Amino acid sequence: MSSTNSHDGRVLIVDDEENVRLTLSEALREMALDCCQAATGAEALDLLESETFDLMLLDIKIPEPDGMEVLRWAREHRPFMSVIVITAYGTPFNAVEAVQIGAADFIRKPFSVEEIHRHAVRILSQEDESLETARYDAGTELGSSRINDRQFDAAAAYVYEALRHDGSRPDLHDLLGILYALRGSNEEAKRCFERALSLDLSYAPALRHLRELSGRSPSDDLVGGSELGE
Repeated sequence: MSSTNSHDGRVLIVDDEENVRLTLSEALREMALDCCQAATGAEALDLLESETFDLMLLDIKIPEPDGMEVLRWAREHRPFMSVIVITAYGTPFNAVEAVQIGAADFIRKPFSVEEIHRHAVRILSQEDESLETARYDAGTELGSSRINDRQFDAAAAYVYEALRHDGSRPDLHDLLGILYALRGSNEEAKRCFERALSLDLSYAPALRHLRELSGRSPSDDLVGGSELGE
């Protein structure tokens, strides 16, 4: 077996064949990657909704929802997670559609451990400084947009993902505080605004939000669309 570089990160393996999941898990753990497994589309979505992953290895032919539906959900709600699609030789598969939806790569069964290593290293190595900046910018912009559209779960996903990659930005903590406030969680909101100020005492939006929060119950007036991103 060829040597591989080690990478920090979490991987979700989605395949209805247990032996495939085990083979993939063993191969990726050799790279110091933390692996979780799902046998169905429903299990995968449950994990994606509750946890954060850097990479998903996704078999197209899985019990409902199928792999393409899981891929579509992931692109909408986990835009910073890379996805490698897995398909068997002879299985109908539209590679162009998968790439258009957002798959970073695809491999076919049967595959070798070396092939899995090669694809995983290539995908994970693309997460350089420019991608981190893109994640932050997208997390802020998309989070604000989803708040304005009152899609709070989607907004939280974008903000948490951006924070996971850069927890030193006061505007992200402020945005998270807005989410908590709009959901009625005043204490959590207060902690987020205070965290933003601890990172930058001059960050005016967090100071304003903290003062407004202490003066009244949270409402849509706490932050209007025009205030987001100030």
